[in-house]
Amino acid sequence: MQEPVTQDSVSQTSPDTLSRRTLLGVATGGIAGLGLTYGLVRKQRDPISPGPISITVWSWQSGTEVEALTTVASSFNASQNAIAVEILRRPDVISTAQLLHTVRNGLGPDIIIGPRNLLAERDAVGLLQDITPYLHTIETGIDLDRDFHPFAKQSVTIGERVVGIPLDSTTRILMFNLSILKDHGLDTNEWEPNNGPVTFGRLAQVAQILDLKDSSGTLKRVGFVPSFGEGSPHQYLHSWEAEYFDSQLCAFHLDSPEAFAAAEWVQNYTQEADPQQVNALLQYEQGIVAESPFLRGNIAFAIVTDHEFRNYANASLPFELGATHIPVPDTGRSSRSLVTGNALSLMAGTNYPEEAAQFLIYMMQEEVLDEYCQSIGKLSSRTTMSQELQDKLALPSFVTQTLLPSAVAPPHVPIATWFDELLEDHWFAMVEGNED
Repeated sequence: MQEPVTQDSVSQTSPDTLSRRTLLGVATGGIAGLGLTYGLVRKQRDPISPGPISITVWSWQSGTEVEALTTVASSFNASQNAIAVEILRRPDVISTAQLLHTVRNGLGPDIIIGPRNLLAERDAVGLLQDITPYLHTIETGIDLDRDFHPFAKQSVTIGERVVGIPLDSTTRILMFNLSILKDHGLDTNEWEPNNGPVTFGRLAQVAQILDLKDSSGTLKRVGFVPSFGEGSPHQYLHSWEAEYFDSQLCAFHLDSPEAFAAAEWVQNYTQEADPQQVNALLQYEQGIVAESPFLRGNIAFAIVTDHEFRNYANASLPFELGATHIPVPDTGRSSRSLVTGNALSLMAGTNYPEEAAQFLIYMMQEEVLDEYCQSIGKLSSRTTMSQELQDKLALPSFVTQTLLPSAVAPPHVPIATWFDELLEDHWFAMVEGNED
């Protein structure tokens, strides 16, 4: 039986860490079937009254992200007088199950903002509408293929349908303590981004040199921890170019040679260390740079997001900071950095789809999306970014010139919330040697 969603559960939940139990009712008993009655139960609006058509956008976000979205809506409203867009913050509707429940009770927005990795899940229950017709019928001069990075189009396209517009993007990089490398007399040139990615084998070799214990055998520094930071199963599986989700069976499989090789490397590296000592060394309050073991010099290499790297770069560090591509399994391969981000989606059943789509398309414009990303301090999903945005982000040039254009998005999974937790459970069971 599906557990009821309570306000307490919402306050402790983010789109990246939803309980699999929240979606268990959606993942079983026929996903698509739950969405079939969507159009029948949605309440009709009052008869149209004089004045602009009201379009409602729901967001679970807070702070600068909601403020930035509200600013865009205000600019759109000022640009014409036929449509009025209103941004509503709804932190009580985060998961797909919560959204579906709200909509089936006859409520719901015209547009919703949410993580791109949840689009397939929301589309599977009939919540999202194809915006392809509007991309072609509304004169915009915008081309999703031409103007957005390949990962961005892939992340919002399911089959022939486009179920969202890509907004901001967050990608992964390998961050390192350059001072530790120099102190050990190691060649720092090989870690220069211009020289391309190193292999995972080379990372392991150098990182293990940097492990440090005191005279009592207590671990004081660890070169690298595969699961630390953004070292997720998705990142490693993508690095090895593994196909690990079967869309026909709606199940993951880790028995391909590529998936096995990724898990084997992580497992072998992890088992070289003392897990208890590593865990004790890395204890810190998540998200606070000042408490990070990386800042304390307890870890030399870490996979992090680009904005986490900026947080470190802007902190008062007692050492030199470096960043480079995500490593590759073998020399000659291209680095594959996992990228995530948000999308605006048109809800199925809205009474004013064309008017709502006009706001989506407005936000796809280069200047509008650029200013939005400046406000929230994140990369744009478009192929071009203004110098102002690049200056604000202050990222190494390889991030925007090489890493982002070749980044890869997670696969479309119609039970993404449940799948991610199940995948992670099996992945770490393998890494810890408890599962083959």
